[in-house]
Amino acid sequence: MLENMPVIAAAHPTLSPQEVLQLTSSSWKSLIAEKRLEYQARAKRLWDEYLEARNAYVKQYGHPPPAKRSKASRSSNADEQRKAAASSPAQGEKEYRIFSQFFTQNCDTQDTIYWKTIDRAVNLKGRYAKCQRGLNALRLFLNEVKDVADKAAFSSQFLGLVRKAVIENFKDLPLPDGFRVTDGPVEYLSKADVVAEKGNSRDAAFISSYKAAMGRLKLPNVAEFREQTQNTHL
Repeated sequence: MLENMPVIAAAHPTLSPQEVLQLTSSSWKSLIAEKRLEYQARAKRLWDEYLEARNAYVKQYGHPPPAKRSKASRSSNADEQRKAAASSPAQGEKEYRIFSQFFTQNCDTQDTIYWKTIDRAVNLKGRYAKCQRGLNALRLFLNEVKDVADKAAFSSQFLGLVRKAVIENFKDLPLPDGFRVTDGPVEYLSKADVVAEKGNSRDAAFISSYKAAMGRLKLPNVAEFREQTQNTHL
């Protein structure tokens, strides 16, 4: 959807490029550089903590911490654990068991947080790239209309063609919340793009149909439309 930012700009000719971007992307505020750096730093810190704790464990016990096992696995190996415990001092075994359990849980938690952070950072990187493409498209649009005398009228006519194309492709595809393209073609694309971005499994049917409709959608070219408009007035 961000590649179609000229559509939003045509609908709102008084908005600045950043305001247009904010209107089309609900995630814009999360894409600021400080936030991306924060996630990168957090991911590195969690990984460093994980490695430090693991290395300390290996240094103390001479082997990596035991892998976390399911309840079924722990139950099936109960006899082996009891035999191993019998050959060790009771206090040492107790301390080992407590530390092992805490370490395993702590590492599992940090590992989960770490990978979620990495996934989030990758996701933000992808969204940032989409926003950059959208901004580039918007700059091209603004450059095309900079010499147009009546930008509002031009945008209104251009948007009329866009609305027609959108309605023709999405008229039978309501959003999961019931919002339809006839209620607002430009707003519909913005809302639908957010649903597709989230990718919830319950919306799988809609997302599939939405992407297919987007593949069929042929929006008017600004430069060609401007040329046609100028020829009409000659």
